[in-house]
Amino acid sequence: MSSSSPSHTAAPISLARVLRNSSVMVAQQILVNLITIFVIGYIARKLGATDYGVFTLAFTYVSIFKIFTGMGLRSIAVREVARAKSQGSVIASQIAGLRLLLSVAATAAALAILLLMGYPLDTRIAVFLALPTLALEVIATAAKDVFQAFEQMEYIAVVDLAVRLATAAGSVAILLAGGGLYSVVAAYSLGSFIAAGMGLIICRRRFFPLSAIWAATEWGPQLRAGLPFALIGLLSSLYINIDVLLLSKLTDSAAVGMYNAAMHLVYRATFLADALATAAFPALAASYDNDRGRAELVLRKLTFLALLLGIPAAVAGTVGAPLIIRLIFGPEYQPAIPVFRAGVWVVPLMFLTVLLNYALGAIHRQHQVAVISGLCLVTNVGLNLFMIPQFREMGAAVSTVITELVALIMFVTLARRGFHRVFDSRRTIRLLSVSVFIGAAGIFAAQLHPLAGIILVSVLYGIGLPLCRIATIADIRKLVRREII
Repeated sequence: MSSSSPSHTAAPISLARVLRNSSVMVAQQILVNLITIFVIGYIARKLGATDYGVFTLAFTYVSIFKIFTGMGLRSIAVREVARAKSQGSVIASQIAGLRLLLSVAATAAALAILLLMGYPLDTRIAVFLALPTLALEVIATAAKDVFQAFEQMEYIAVVDLAVRLATAAGSVAILLAGGGLYSVVAAYSLGSFIAAGMGLIICRRRFFPLSAIWAATEWGPQLRAGLPFALIGLLSSLYINIDVLLLSKLTDSAAVGMYNAAMHLVYRATFLADALATAAFPALAASYDNDRGRAELVLRKLTFLALLLGIPAAVAGTVGAPLIIRLIFGPEYQPAIPVFRAGVWVVPLMFLTVLLNYALGAIHRQHQVAVISGLCLVTNVGLNLFMIPQFREMGAAVSTVITELVALIMFVTLARRGFHRVFDSRRTIRLLSVSVFIGAAGIFAAQLHPLAGIILVSVLYGIGLPLCRIATIADIRKLVRREII
């Protein structure tokens, strides 16, 4: 790295670089998620459904206030540092200073609202222990924004892997020693401290020192520029987390535990979308105006890749739900099986909506994205208020799937104005047709044993994708070599 490198001219987009960055994140996330899934399963077994529900509710509640520590400034930091790397230290440090002040205000607001919501004492204590993550994650994410702007995603992978390993080891050790809910929450909060420290060290050694610059004269322009992103983030955060909050008020902690057991697995799978979108964002932002045709081709191939990963994952999850839930969470979480079967269809939908969300932000369509996010929030709240009292956690899962489908339709409509062709239509139709057949065969085989269904689904996809010219062996080789263009 060199902070003096000129970067005022946008570099031509490189899908190979996007795929290199996303593949680094995917490799890291596969390892991290394999570890985390089984650790979360162990935590859920040891705590039981009720305490596990409190554990997940605490961090869900805090995560809603994280958007107020950013106010859309993370996207601004990545975009502006990517465009002007020679000024990166000043830009990143000014935004970090403002975000730290915002984190203080967010923490105070979170405490005040918590007292007004009437949660029981155990929930209030758990939230209190999780609140320090608001300020600590400002520091950690400020460093990650620098890494993303320089398209050095391996540093994000290193930090995330170290943090997840540390929190996993700490949580398991605490539970083995006889610790309970509060100790596990504290261990997860400590992970944010580790992330902040590692981020600052790497940023100083590889890029430039990151500090907090209190540039009050810049706060107004920065907040105005970030406001559309902040609105999108707030609406998206409320949309993603509102179901847990509504479950906690309309039902009980056990229902929250069952729902989060299923949906935790679902959202873990969407890391692939985050990896693709995060890696593509700076490249699209830097090159869309200069080489729009290339940018459109990249997006079209990425949307197909998202479908190619997401739809088979959803089919396999539907078929293997009983085996997956029992293996990870144990027989106590049997009610989570139908929730997972419904919720897993969020995966391909969210793969696409996350990717399109980032792509539209990169080309300055964040105002329209904010409108879509608001409509999705209203839709999700309405569906949850209707479904949860009647169907509890299953109602929340179905509401999420329906809302994601509505979001996808609106995102595609908007994206076609900037990118024209968003999908590879022929291969997408073939993939959907093959998946219907494979899903039906897998469900039939799963009647004998869920493992038999998963194996059959895997074999049929392995045969069907190249046979139907959806993804040939040559395509797979190019993907592995990051040469799909």
